[in-house]
Amino acid sequence: MYVYHYCTTVLCSMFRVLTINGISNTVSVIKPSVFVLTCYQSSYKLRQTFTVNRRRANSQDCNTQSQPFDIAMATNSEHHIIKEGLAEIMCPSANQVFYNPVQEFNRDLTVAVVNVEIVATLGGTNNVAQCDELSHETSANRKRFAILEALSATGLRSIRFAKEVPGVTMVTANDISSSAAAIIAANIERNGVGHLVTPSNRDAVALMKESAGSYDVIDVDPYGSPCGFLDAAVEGVTSGGLLCITFTDVAILHGKNPETCYARYGASSLRAGCGHEMALRIGLHAVSQSAARHGRYIEPLVSLRADFYIRLFVRVTRGQSVVKGNAAATSIVYMCPHCESHWLQPLGGARGPDSRGQPLYCAASAVEMPPGGRCAHCGTGLRVGGPIWAGPIHSREYIGRILAHLGSGAIQRPVDGTPPDATQRPVEATQPDATQRPVEGPPRYATQRLVDGTPPRYATQRRMEGTLAVMLEELPDVPLHYSIDKLSAALKLRGSPTQLELRSALIAAGYTVSYCHTNKLSVKTNAPARVLWDLMLLWHRAHSDTDPTPSSVSAVCQLRRRTPDIVADFTVRPEATPPSKFNKLARFPLNPTPNWGPGSRAKRLANNPEDLVAKRLRLQGKRSGGSKQSEGNGTTLADSGTVSVDSDSVGR
Repeated sequence: MYVYHYCTTVLCSMFRVLTINGISNTVSVIKPSVFVLTCYQSSYKLRQTFTVNRRRANSQDCNTQSQPFDIAMATNSEHHIIKEGLAEIMCPSANQVFYNPVQEFNRDLTVAVVNVEIVATLGGTNNVAQCDELSHETSANRKRFAILEALSATGLRSIRFAKEVPGVTMVTANDISSSAAAIIAANIERNGVGHLVTPSNRDAVALMKESAGSYDVIDVDPYGSPCGFLDAAVEGVTSGGLLCITFTDVAILHGKNPETCYARYGASSLRAGCGHEMALRIGLHAVSQSAARHGRYIEPLVSLRADFYIRLFVRVTRGQSVVKGNAAATSIVYMCPHCESHWLQPLGGARGPDSRGQPLYCAASAVEMPPGGRCAHCGTGLRVGGPIWAGPIHSREYIGRILAHLGSGAIQRPVDGTPPDATQRPVEATQPDATQRPVEGPPRYATQRLVDGTPPRYATQRRMEGTLAVMLEELPDVPLHYSIDKLSAALKLRGSPTQLELRSALIAAGYTVSYCHTNKLSVKTNAPARVLWDLMLLWHRAHSDTDPTPSSVSAVCQLRRRTPDIVADFTVRPEATPPSKFNKLARFPLNPTPNWGPGSRAKRLANNPEDLVAKRLRLQGKRSGGSKQSEGNGTTLADSGTVSVDSDSVGR
């Protein structure tokens, strides 16, 4: 529609120009198809802008105040009841309003993070009694704590904030869809939280810009890319506030279309075993750049890759002097497409503080790169990706607070005899675990269930404990990781060492190693790539009778012909087993049901709605000339009832 209006405007403008120059007959000579194509190509950038803001294009007046909602219409329409947490909402059966039950883990984690954030903002300790004190304060004495859910849909998350986060004084549940706003108002009335939650039918970008600095927490969870909301979100949140952002275009961030990734986020993605971690860092880089344009800097608190989406929890604070250091936390990635060895080139550096104690920043020195732009290990030409956020992506202290907030779910305690951090909650009514063995190395923490019999606070609490525990164990100063299956594939090995064997060998060689929560086969270590290749070759030569080294000059040949310069010890060591695995936490759960993934976009017309599963099956394989049918019974492949998934991929 907008492209049509734009092309019409261009046509009229060209006709006026040609008329002024006395060649009005020239228009009749131009072929219509060529002319329309020219107008279409000239409007490319404008069409990109409209695509990014397509969610706002369906409102006739996005900047007007919200109109009264037709609650009766929303209540009388066909719907089903959904219970999640302490909330109970109505959701239309015709998919008029977007709702995805797969996102319960996302919503549970967000409620837990906001509980921790409100205690940190209003002061006090992070325990249940403190939260109860906040909830029983009178409105006159209660400090202000405002939350904005910019894209609310059913209002479920906002209602959960009101009912499960003690101390909240105001929650704005906004959606540009009038039907969604009516459902939000009906659900607010149904749950009796009208004194805390206010429905809004506004354009999210306009609302966040008009209320700049008014909200302590802003939640942006769009259907697709959030790039059109980032600038407004960093403006709308108060200094020191919490920004919660969801990226559902993980395929773009994972290297499927690097040019699209660059157009959206100003960074080029690479397809690799560490692609999901790189996607997290590209998202943090995009948020950091948006904040820097407004004189703010970010502090990543929790960076999660789960299911099919990315979820970032970052603190946004004013500070022009700190913004200048963003270049030191930003790097370009040089990666080998064959063996995935990578080098990082920082864009800035830091010198000592000046006379006032402020840090001094300078240009970064170039890293030592292999000659000719080729991998130093296999000789393959390197590829360039990024820039990415190269700093820490989690706050270990903040994750410890979340685990402490879970109460009956998990707390944080050392397993090697070192005293716990003063910010952590002590173990209450719990005896030391006699089965826990001491380990060597730096302090590491494990999660432990309390034994008071209290039920968990959240339906997905077991998964939250496992994911947060793995995050807590990640090495904070090692950007990107390797994947053990990719290491074996690069060498074309018939087998590979187990995770414990490879981790033990790295520890024996004097390096540190951890998992990355984005990949169950991950190896995150401060060891250089050559050490990993030496260990893989030594294991292969020790477990293979013959060494079929390729005779041709290839990448595999160069890797196989290496001469290892280290001594490998693959004896399994106790400290190679991370506490999260030793305690059998749910670290990388499988998809619980078929069709576990992103839901369908909400419909605007609900006349004779088609069943979503039937529609999904009908459209399967449409780009390949028809639905993919299995032989014999005529059913589609997705209807077989068995779905093969990666254990670190669980849908929305």
